[in-house]
Amino acid sequence: ILGSIIVPQLQVRLGLPLKRVLQLFLVTSIVALAVMRFAETYAAMTVLRLLLGGAMGVILRCIEYWITAVSDAGERGRNLAVYNVLFMVALIIGSLLQPEFGSQGWSAFAPPLLLACCGMLLLQIWPGRPNAVVEIAPPPAVLAIARLIPLALLAVLVYGAYESAPTTMLQIYALKNGIDATSAAYVLAAAA
Repeated sequence: ILGSIIVPQLQVRLGLPLKRVLQLFLVTSIVALAVMRFAETYAAMTVLRLLLGGAMGVILRCIEYWITAVSDAGERGRNLAVYNVLFMVALIIGSLLQPEFGSQGWSAFAPPLLLACCGMLLLQIWPGRPNAVVEIAPPPAVLAIARLIPLALLAVLVYGAYESAPTTMLQIYALKNGIDATSAAYVLAAAA
């Protein structure tokens, strides 16, 4: 929700192209993940997890926006479907590999950090074209939208919770209910 407010501000007010926005949020996620390795308090982990999840969420939404913006109308649905399938395959692979790397120490943090750094290298190579353009327009008021189309807004909120709950909470739910860490990782793969 905050990302949907921040990204247009970065693009419209500061004039940052989509490539720079992606780099900014990828650096944020890399730093949050690296610092998380040393965090020991619940409060620190909560803040770092919010930064990591928020930054990665913005990156994924920017990619979806870019795919939508650069795809022809007849291919847009297929392109987004391919992206979503690849996302789920990556989620499954990551969940299946997580028990091999563990959940503590550098062995747990190095693989995602390495992947994020590879993503940064790919962004360095990518020329940034075609660049999705954000037009300057006043954002609609959330309350006005809620009054005009409350069922659609509710459906979006419910789907957003449904979409993000497995990737953020399912493993914790499994651990809290007595399932061992390895099986908890497999629960997320099964859900995906």
